[in-house]
Amino acid sequence: MDEISFSSLGANLWNNLKITLTYSIYPMDSVDKFYTLYPVSIPFILLGMLCSVYDFGNSFRTRCFHSGTVYLFYFISCSFVVALTPTDHLYRANSIYICYLFFFLRGIRACCDFLTVYRKAFLSILAYGYVLWIASFMRYYYTIYSVLDLHTYANSFYFADISDIVTYIDENLGDKEIYADCVDVEEFLYFYYPISPYERVPLSAREEDDEIPKHYILNASTPLSPSAAYIVRKENQEFISYLNDSGLSCHTVEFSPYYLFYFD
Repeated sequence: MDEISFSSLGANLWNNLKITLTYSIYPMDSVDKFYTLYPVSIPFILLGMLCSVYDFGNSFRTRCFHSGTVYLFYFISCSFVVALTPTDHLYRANSIYICYLFFFLRGIRACCDFLTVYRKAFLSILAYGYVLWIASFMRYYYTIYSVLDLHTYANSFYFADISDIVTYIDENLGDKEIYADCVDVEEFLYFYYPISPYERVPLSAREEDDEIPKHYILNASTPLSPSAAYIVRKENQEFISYLNDSGLSCHTVEFSPYYLFYFD
């Protein structure tokens, strides 16, 4: 869904490494407090990666093929393919996690080879640490974590229900046309509603109402009409600036994580 480009390859490679080892801006991909593989895994993955590079270089001297070379080359090739398009979606890099698992085990093996005397103590501490991380994550994820508690992020369109706002419009503003924010996620909307976003599509509170137009799009090309109400994500600064620069006087009602703009 993006144009392939070599111009930002280096930056994308670094960004992909960073978000796959830590977390992305999308909360359904990873939890920032625990990362994708827990923070304790990162040094072992990086160590295992370096060991795999060393094994590959050493294979020319020993004339012995190392199985880690397969994972190393697979990781490199997948990383370059993913980096051809800018992304913060972890699911586009799912293919490299099998490599991370190998690097993780290779890193632990390297530590065990180095700590010959304290090997059992090292493995015991590591296992105990993972048990604590897992217990902490399970407690947080099943008792505290909720995407509804999160505020603004790139795809809040998915998790922030607008039915209450539509009900508010119906009860307080009358039959106004509704523009609902789908900027940055238009491709997903087009997949589920394969029609123009300016045509009529159902909103949750008006599924049986075929008389009032509803639109899914909000950017600087969106028409401003006194007969319309605009449900805008708080991070959509393009439309907010566009509305402020228009010189039109409008009312603002704040919802989480939206603003409702409407005219008299």
